[in-house]
Amino acid sequence: MGFQIVGVVNTKEVRGTKLVPVKEYQVLSLPSETYFEFRRDPSQSGYTDPKPAAQQLSDRIEAVLALANVVDVVWSQNTTPAGKLVDWMTTYYATPTGTISGSVESDLAHFGPTYTGKQVAAEVAAGGDDLGS
Repeated sequence: MGFQIVGVVNTKEVRGTKLVPVKEYQVLSLPSETYFEFRRDPSQSGYTDPKPAAQQLSDRIEAVLALANVVDVVWSQNTTPAGKLVDWMTTYYATPTGTISGSVESDLAHFGPTYTGKQVAAEVAAGGDDLGS
């Protein structure tokens, strides 16, 4: 598993009532080529060396994609009512029979094989199919 950093932008992010300078890293998770972004301010690890954070996030994406019934993962952003930017992951699933399909969502902080796997399993079970059947 790996990643490719395809871009970096110096920008600002709303934190409370302040604009904080951040670096926004644009990354492809490999081998799936799933695009995602993450931001770091100067006080956070990964501000000057984004590779460990990019690898950790890429590993989580690839692990979710390897789960039974998961067919795709899509990164997006949303804003809170206070204007804070939130990274969001949508995971699409479908059973082998095709009788059950849909998606689950979580913020990037919770996204991963354990949390997202439980979400997908619950959705599939509610539809009357077994995960991995």
